[in-house]
Amino acid sequence: MSSYRYAFLLFMVAMNWGCSYTPAPIGEQEKFYDFDNKVHYYQTRLSKKRYRLEVVEDGYQQFTNQSVFLLRHSAQLCNDSTFSLRITQGVQDYERFPTHPRGYEPNLVAELICE
Repeated sequence: MSSYRYAFLLFMVAMNWGCSYTPAPIGEQEKFYDFDNKVHYYQTRLSKKRYRLEVVEDGYQQFTNQSVFLLRHSAQLCNDSTFSLRITQGVQDYERFPTHPRGYEPNLVAELICE
């Protein structure tokens, strides 16, 4: 077998393996990293159309990016259908120029319901 055929075969096996993702069982928490938005997050599937999403706090300046990621990821999980997103903790107070070091901020946690 030529080296090109061998490389192509390996590529196809790798693509098939990489595309065969199955979601975690209901109630099991998964940890992910979104490379585009540079966001660490946990995702727990609570039922067929309900999720718990937890975006790991990464600094006061990153809160806007994390919030936008949460909205976009919710739309993706719900296949762009209508969804309801309820924030349960982690909304930070806005200070344009904080004058003192900020204390620990909790992770941004939300419950997602796809309709």
